[in-house]
Amino acid sequence: MPATRPICSRKTVEFRKVFEKKLSQEDIQGHHGVYIPKNDAVKLCGGQLANENGDSILLFYDVQNNPWEMRLCRSGRKYFLTGKWSQFVRAKEYLISEGRTVTLYRLSCPSCGESIGHTIGVPQLFGQLIIV
Repeated sequence: MPATRPICSRKTVEFRKVFEKKLSQEDIQGHHGVYIPKNDAVKLCGGQLANENGDSILLFYDVQNNPWEMRLCRSGRKYFLTGKWSQFVRAKEYLISEGRTVTLYRLSCPSCGESIGHTIGVPQLFGQLIIV
C-alpha cells in the first residue's frame, strides 16, 4: 500500500505488513518491552537476527515521521522489542493499549526495494488503519 511519506527523498514509500500482535498488559506495562514470537522477530529483521550483543536495532517512524529507535532483544528463547518502546507507548497511549491489535510494517522504496525502517498501525472504526 504505497503512501506519500516524507521519510526520505522518495515521493512514495511502500508499506509491507510484517505481522499483527494483540498487546497484553505485560507488553504495555512490563519491564521487558513487547514480546515478539521468534518467527515474527525473524520477519521483522528481514531474516537477520541480532548483532554480537544479541540485539537488532530497528528504526520505527510515527505518523509525524519522528524516528523511534528500538531494539529487538533476545532473552533466552524469547524476543522483545525494547529501547524506546515504553516512551512510544506513553506518547501514543490514546491508540496503543492493552487488548489492542497493532500491525507492524516494513517501509521500503517501491522503486529499488531499499529498506527505510518500520512503522506501527492500529485498526480503527470500520477497519480503517491508522499509523500511530
